[in-house]
Amino acid sequence: MVISNFWGGSVGLSSNQPGWAMPAVGELNIAPAALDPSKFLSWPRAEQVKYINQHGGGPLEIGTPPNGMSVSLAAKPTVLLQLPATPGSNVAGQEFSPGGPGRDATPLELATSPTLLDPAVFLSWKREDQAAYLEGKASPLVLGGQNGQSRIFASAVPDVQAGAGIIQETSGDHEPIPYYHLNGSAAGSPSSIVAASAEALFPSLNGGSNILPVEERPALFNTPPSGLASDAAKHDFVQDFNSWHSGYQLEYIKTHGTNGVISISDQNNKALLTAFISETKPNKVYVLQSLDKNTIATMSKADQVRIPTLPGGTALIEALQLSADVAAQIAKVNALVSLISVLQPDKVNGTTNKTPSQLMPAADQKPFLDQLELLKKQIGNSGLIGSVDVETKIKDLKDRFDRAFAFFDVKGPKQETAYM
Repeated sequence: MVISNFWGGSVGLSSNQPGWAMPAVGELNIAPAALDPSKFLSWPRAEQVKYINQHGGGPLEIGTPPNGMSVSLAAKPTVLLQLPATPGSNVAGQEFSPGGPGRDATPLELATSPTLLDPAVFLSWKREDQAAYLEGKASPLVLGGQNGQSRIFASAVPDVQAGAGIIQETSGDHEPIPYYHLNGSAAGSPSSIVAASAEALFPSLNGGSNILPVEERPALFNTPPSGLASDAAKHDFVQDFNSWHSGYQLEYIKTHGTNGVISISDQNNKALLTAFISETKPNKVYVLQSLDKNTIATMSKADQVRIPTLPGGTALIEALQLSADVAAQIAKVNALVSLISVLQPDKVNGTTNKTPSQLMPAADQKPFLDQLELLKKQIGNSGLIGSVDVETKIKDLKDRFDRAFAFFDVKGPKQETAYM
């Protein structure tokens, strides 16, 4: 709801934030002049619309001067969202408005059935597309809820405009603030809705439609890599580039790079700078020369696999003792799996020295085999592996198994009855 104040500005008044109250019995029947404006503002939007329609459709003069106000229904509908009152419930609970300017919905998204539409996708659209999607459908419309997806109720109702006096000031529901709906709050929004609302209100820098101020770009921003003639100029640029805000780095790569990569090498063909955009996080920039093992371990598999293909990538993985041969590392683990579950080695030379009847029980082998399976999954989910690290983990597991194997069949002291 938008209310105009005495000095001609406007503020948003939201009746949909935590703290709204349903009208008491009979309050909808109170004459507008006798109704306390603050009471009207405390109602949910749907109840405000119901009241205005019940009393002639507006405009209505609610209360009396100097604290009265005039309210009416706007021609343009507002989209309201409701979360279920309790998990799994079909009863609407807390009501709030989606926020931010939003983006255009795609034709495919608009054609998606309500139960299959991810609420976070719906929240990312601009208001006009949200209202168009809801037009002609049941109200409130249930969105999502399939395959463990979060579920919300959405309605398109007329906006309520008010003027001629301020009753209270709150944050506007035309620009909702995401932290009103954090998990655990009165509204209890799912994290996907919080993320979508935050992105709509505070869009991420993407190097394209949302960028840092043009007038504050670094001095060398408009110099492409091909414009750096000497090694000295290249070294100066690399030093400067590494000091830029990541938003400018991202924009520079999109402007001057190829396939999300820029590369600068000296006259000896040594890579001085290789900067690239993440395959899985399109707003994330990595500088290859700044990567270490800990950073690489946090990267997605797609980004790790890409490193050896980039200028300077092979030299980096050799310096960090990494391997792109995942199969070879898994084979090392499988060798110990075979040793434990089939050969039953002794602790000296790795060959069996026990008969089948003396082999370690499967229940005793299982903790070691489970740890090896976890190690194989970890390796399989990576594009670059520290071969020395893998060998160290395998050796530690084998040492522990050897100790267990050496003593698993040692019998305890025999219990004897003592006579006096």
